[in-house]
Amino acid sequence: MLKFLSKNNGASNAYTSTSNTNYYFNVATSALTGALERFSCFFHSPLFASSCTLRELNAVDSEHKKNHQADIWRIFQLNKHLSRPGHVWSKFGSGSRESLSMAAKELKIKGKLIRTIENGSHLHVDSDISTIPSRVPSPAPSVASNSSDSDADGGSVGRETRRRLVEWWSKEYCASRMRLCIIGKGGRHPTPVQILR
Repeated sequence: MLKFLSKNNGASNAYTSTSNTNYYFNVATSALTGALERFSCFFHSPLFASSCTLRELNAVDSEHKKNHQADIWRIFQLNKHLSRPGHVWSKFGSGSRESLSMAAKELKIKGKLIRTIENGSHLHVDSDISTIPSRVPSPAPSVASNSSDSDADGGSVGRETRRRLVEWWSKEYCASRMRLCIIGKGGRHPTPVQILR
């Protein structure tokens, strides 16, 4: 998507507000149909490449650390902290590497993560770890035997964090919860755009 947008005078970004997440892009009018096709793939069949797990965890953590310097984020978190304990609003308002991998680290401490050997076969699978219920098959998790938490897939903690993310995506990302808004110059678009749910 990024290469396509940059070739067509565009860019993209995203942010999470108090009640929803907004993904947006701009692109040359003549490339809108191609951009929408690529953009929709992000929602119905994302890659979730295991080789990008650590990079994504670090990106989230970097943004979280940047937010520490902004008064608006400090006030936002203070507001959440002062709300009623247990209410959804009181949850942590920004993700960090620690918050995203906490559950996986706890499983690792308890010895309940999937362990692998050189040929990729499983030595032990705890009954608490289920398979990924995805609508679209995602790449299989990395199974390197000597992997550490600093490997590209984040090691055993990263693989479990990725598994939980894919599980969350399959439950939460559904067309009935999404809306699409197209803003552009007036006039007729050269190719009709069909939005599929």
